[in-house]
Amino acid sequence: MAVRSTRELQRISSSASSSRVSKSASTSTDSWRGRWKKQSALESGLAKLTLCASSFAWMHGKQCIRGFQRVQMLPAEFREQLQMSLHIYLRPSEGAAVARFFDVQQVGSVNGEVFVRWFLQAGLDSREERLRAQAAVDHEEQRLRREGERAEVARKRDANTAAVEVEFSAEDRASALLLLGKIALSYHDQRTGHEAAQRDFACALGPMAFRLQLFRSFGIRLTDRQFAALFDVMDINRDRQARKHLKLS
Repeated sequence: MAVRSTRELQRISSSASSSRVSKSASTSTDSWRGRWKKQSALESGLAKLTLCASSFAWMHGKQCIRGFQRVQMLPAEFREQLQMSLHIYLRPSEGAAVARFFDVQQVGSVNGEVFVRWFLQAGLDSREERLRAQAAVDHEEQRLRREGERAEVARKRDANTAAVEVEFSAEDRASALLLLGKIALSYHDQRTGHEAAQRDFACALGPMAFRLQLFRSFGIRLTDRQFAALFDVMDINRDRQARKHLKLS
């Protein structure tokens, strides 16, 4: 009988050990893959049910789910009932996984009442989640719109404030006042024009509001130099507010 050396025994032992480890790892991997496939089939199957439930109208769909109530169905019957009543088509793996999910008593059949309760609640939860998501989108759009409006107002305010700081000459002041005089002459009813000026320019107006009101009330368009000169005349307190009443006469 051949006697194996110590080195050979170590080699066989090492080989067997490696084989056991490899087999154990392979079994573990196969088990993990099996669990992943089952979970994936269940998730995709429930996703199809939830999608249908989210658009399900209880008041108009009683007939569709009546076939599931107070009934114990085999997995094949359950899958067929889903197709006929709700037009939900599940793959065989999805149908088996979903059937096991609703087999709460572990008797090999689907509990219809459990399914109906889950289906209606899933639809309610899905609709509420969709409404919350839409509300969040609307809120974000409103926030962005408000930020845009504030940025636009700030831009115009800065532009008009900068226009007030533009250097102007006596000629610019004279031309601006001359333009106001021409507007005054164009009014056939001077009393109406004076009342409009008193009403629209009675309060303190900042540069942006003052320039805008000139255009709205009288259609006056001024250059930056003319506007700076006219605002200097109206800013009697030197606080960047036009306080003097306009009077068309």
